[in-house]
Amino acid sequence: MARVKAEQSEIAAVAAALENWCDQWEAVLPSAMVSIGSVRGLPEFHIHGDYHAMNLRFGAQGVTAVLNLAASRWEKRIIELAYALFYFSALEWHPESPLTRPLVKRGLDPERAHRFLAAYAAVYPPVPHESSIVGDALMLVSPIVTINGPLEDVFFTRYDAHNDQGVREQLIDDVMERLAWATSLPAWLSRVRRSLAEMWG
Repeated sequence: MARVKAEQSEIAAVAAALENWCDQWEAVLPSAMVSIGSVRGLPEFHIHGDYHAMNLRFGAQGVTAVLNLAASRWEKRIIELAYALFYFSALEWHPESPLTRPLVKRGLDPERAHRFLAAYAAVYPPVPHESSIVGDALMLVSPIVTINGPLEDVFFTRYDAHNDQGVREQLIDDVMERLAWATSLPAWLSRVRRSLAEMWG
């Protein structure tokens, strides 16, 4: 899908950035899948599949409702954890904004990730070796979340080629900034792999 989008892009810089994004993820996804598959006895249950702030309702005592169960399915817990960790530690959620932007310039917000994993561990501590593959699970889900979040407009919106030049340049700069963030994720996740395991385990 991303390769096709790169080929279709009329903007050379965006096309090159999309190709680079694909290259970075294709280099790391096979080993992430092997790592997850090598851990035996991973807990599985019926997961929500799209657990993020826009699917929660809050009251005085905290979360009062969880909505939108369209993506729910039977799955490894580590996958649900990775999705939720990414949603709550890497993305900004503003109901009035049509775009979900990255929360920080590179990777995930470390403080939010630590708080999330510590709270999760208090309820669901990892089974042996499960915490060691948090980084791999994040590798697996990150491209999907970025396509449906910070890069959603790149993949699903058609821009008018006849836009005012100033508006067009501003759009390109914004897209390039988000693509740079998304492309840096594999290397960033590789660097913090051990830290993520320690935060949960």
